Amino acid sequence: MGSDVNETADVVYAPSEDTFLLIDAIENSNIMGCCRALDVGCGSGAVTETLLKVSDEVVAVDLQVSALKATRGRVRTELHRVHLIASDRVAFLRTQARIELIACNPPYLPIEPDERFDPNIHAGLRGTEFSEELMKSLVEILGGRRWVLLLVTSSLADYESLFRLSEDLGFFIEVAGKQKLFFEEIFCLRLRPLTRRSTHERPANVFYPLRHRLLNTNGIGRTEVNKKGPTDGVP
Repeated sequence: MGSDVNETADVVYAPSEDTFLLIDAIENSNIMGCCRALDVGCGSGAVTETLLKVSDEVVAVDLQVSALKATRGRVRTELHRVHLIASDRVAFLRTQARIELIACNPPYLPIEPDERFDPNIHAGLRGTEFSEELMKSLVEILGGRRWVLLLVTSSLADYESLFRLSEDLGFFIEVAGKQKLFFEEIFCLRLRPLTRRSTHERPANVFYPLRHRLLNTNGIGRTEVNKKGPTDGVP
């Protein structure tokens, strides 16, 4: 999961069930030969490592320098193909940047009134705030070019708002994978912007079967730091 800076900022999110769900979605996505992929909230580097199997280059992004160091150590033999960037989501990207695949295991849990905010797992009151801001930024920066977003979410989050935003932004959305845990069900969503050529691929009720499946779950309730030096954006 990605994170913001606070007292737990040096704690790198270790690979967990949601990480492996995202990795499986990447490996089963039939996406091969990408020129450039993006790992938003790279954490330990496990997802970056997987993206290197399907992409010529990978841009690994995280606010935590400790996470970037962990990722660099994990992919040290492939650093010539990896860009490590300290940034808030995709703020560093240039307009119309060439990115074909984006993978993100974001903070997706809603925070309860009696909980202490942990940026590695909490996104806000609804649990979708990080994901929604990422989706809006990607549409604004990348536009309608052909790209795919793989995004993890939870049955505990306000996924209805996530689907409404997806529809408003013009995404085709489907479930790339799911896993039922003890207290929740986690999902990896595959989203891609609809181009004029692909508008016919979006049936009127494309969101409702997915929404129905989720509702029936039984779950409760800065600076680039790699060898290339500073950068002012990825072209």
